[in-house]
Amino acid sequence: MKPLWLFLLFVVGNTAGAHPLDLGLLQVEAKTDGIEASLDLSPEAAGLLLRLSLFEVTPLNVKTRAPRLLGETLAKGMLLADGKPCAWKDPRAERLPTSVRLAAASPCQVSREILWDVAFVRDARLPRSFQVLGRWKSGAAESAFMADASEPLVSLSASPPSFLGFFKMGIAHIGAAPTEWLKNGRLAFPEGIDHVLFVLALCLAGGTLGSLLLTATGFTVGHSVTLLAGTLGWVHVSSHLVESAIALSIAYMAAESLWVSRGKHRWVVATVFGLVHGLGFASALSGLHLAGHALVSALLGFNLGVEAGQLALIAVFGPIVAWLRRYPVVGRQYALRTGSVAIALAGAYWFVERAFL
Repeated sequence: MKPLWLFLLFVVGNTAGAHPLDLGLLQVEAKTDGIEASLDLSPEAAGLLLRLSLFEVTPLNVKTRAPRLLGETLAKGMLLADGKPCAWKDPRAERLPTSVRLAAASPCQVSREILWDVAFVRDARLPRSFQVLGRWKSGAAESAFMADASEPLVSLSASPPSFLGFFKMGIAHIGAAPTEWLKNGRLAFPEGIDHVLFVLALCLAGGTLGSLLLTATGFTVGHSVTLLAGTLGWVHVSSHLVESAIALSIAYMAAESLWVSRGKHRWVVATVFGLVHGLGFASALSGLHLAGHALVSALLGFNLGVEAGQLALIAVFGPIVAWLRRYPVVGRQYALRTGSVAIALAGAYWFVERAFL
């Protein structure tokens, strides 16, 4: 069983608790007297950038370190308004119940476009998967945008939000993007490893290709329902509870594959778990207050990205699992059962960490 423990130590040691760190919310608005911006980060991410422990991210420490946080985030990259360089001023930071909010202003006037290098998304102290999800507003026009380490440069104008950007974000969110598996040119587990293990657990449970696709689609349907409900403000659930439930769903799905040989209704279970997973991203979209085309583009693009990512993972894991099942002892009894136990233990570890630590 040695490979099992090596696997658990590597996965848990490198990825547990990554979810709260990997998303920032940015509101940018052009006004008559300049530009105003507001950035929300998780307390964990703000602590990393300020070199503070989570216990030191207090209201007083956050407030007094507003200039430093501005320098580590909004002011770190180039900002051009109609081709002219801009500088930030008047930083204000506050510790909210679930986030750290930084607000700043720039006297630059903008009539056409802002070109912004959101350089802090490349900060090595943040997870590789860190992304900034933003909302740009100028008068009655608004649009959504994203920035990450691979594409930190954004152009803010009245153009519609990028459907492709949200689609790519959905794929990366579940760890299915190839770039998520590389770090400094080396193979590494993605920040979305928990969802990768969830899909792997589905494959380990067996079934036909059709049943696997039905199960994956059931998950996406459930994910879509709660993502929409949470984004529109119909459902409010603590992210602490959501992340704990996600970990528990991983442990359950892996454990089920050990004692249920033919899960005819596994798609129902996956749909229920999809409802839980969808709440994990809903709080981010609801914080942007998107509406109309921007909201439709975000929801549709993100969910289709999640579905495409799941199908890609099944395309990789399915044939491998099918091949192992051809060997009753080495394949089924050792490799597949060991994999199920490992995923169940990893999910249980994440549950304890997220729920109680």
